[in-house]
Amino acid sequence: MKNQVIYRQDVLSESFNYVSEKTKTVTFSQVCKVFRQWILTSRLFVLLGIFVSKVMGEEVSPQKAFNLLHAMVAFVAMVFLGGISLLVQALFILWFALTVRQCKRDGWGK
Repeated sequence: MKNQVIYRQDVLSESFNYVSEKTKTVTFSQVCKVFRQWILTSRLFVLLGIFVSKVMGEEVSPQKAFNLLHAMVAFVAMVFLGGISLLVQALFILWFALTVRQCKRDGWGK
């Protein structure tokens, strides 16, 4: 009886090792990257890119259109919600500054 218990534990540990070797670990950053690519290839952001391309008169990728939309949302939040307190206003200004910096890094404003 004791030998059977030891044998079962060995089989269980070997099967867990087999499963853990076969499974691929996925990190949070990989999940975020896949989710971001899925969002950017969705119909909404493709249409947003086409709309911004027509307005700007140049070819705009969905990524750039998303960054521009992000900056606009940050600006509207800064203007309309910034008067709550000085701390909130400072956070919205920081958020807007970071989104503008991201847009400049992606090629806007040249």
